[in-house]
Amino acid sequence: MQQGPQAVTTCPLHWCLTPTLHCFQVTLFPSSYTRKVELFVSNSYPALRTQYTCHRVAGEVAGLPAGPFQTREPRPGGELVSSWVWEDRDAVLEGCGNKSIG
Repeated sequence: MQQGPQAVTTCPLHWCLTPTLHCFQVTLFPSSYTRKVELFVSNSYPALRTQYTCHRVAGEVAGLPAGPFQTREPRPGGELVSSWVWEDRDAVLEGCGNKSIG
């Protein structure tokens, strides 16, 4: 990842990972920022054009688990448990934007 004066370190991000609370240091790289606008025809309403604006910035997060993990968030009447798994970045990006009409 990019190094140097253009790196901006944010405040620590607190996220509850099973079973303990971890603090992550998030570093963003403003010079990597891109903005992409895509227009689509709605699947639900064929005459309706839809605009998506995607803002993307590179960053590093120190201390994330290397493999699958779970997060737990308190909710009224219980707890929300979400399971997460890392996916290949290039494979995910390859499937994006195939319906663009202009």
